[in-house]
Amino acid sequence: MIAALYHALPRAAVPTIVAINGAPAATPTAFRPMFETSTIRLLFSEPLDPRTITLGAGSIELLDSVTRMPVPATLVSTGVHVSIDPEAELTAGAMYELRVGNRLLDIGGTPMAPTSVMLAPINSRGTN
Repeated sequence: MIAALYHALPRAAVPTIVAINGAPAATPTAFRPMFETSTIRLLFSEPLDPRTITLGAGSIELLDSVTRMPVPATLVSTGVHVSIDPEAELTAGAMYELRVGNRLLDIGGTPMAPTSVMLAPINSRGTN
């Protein structure tokens, strides 16, 4: 008798943001506050294609929610981690929109489902 072995390939899952600054994406300040000087740290559900990790529409954007202008920043990434380091301090008390779009792909080529999260840094200096 010949036995056949079947190897089921994993289903391609859409990559997601698992955490922002160590907290669930829905509550990014649940574990630690986000200050105007903070680097924003993203954790994804699976490794991303480094060729698709860019600042810009459809990939990763940090927008000032009033002006709708992109915030200049530096991206650093490896595997499932992406850090967004704004070039200048953010404005304490202002709202910023973090957008992750479908041009961001995992290493298998599966695109992200577009996601948007609002962030509001607080004042680290204790002044108004």
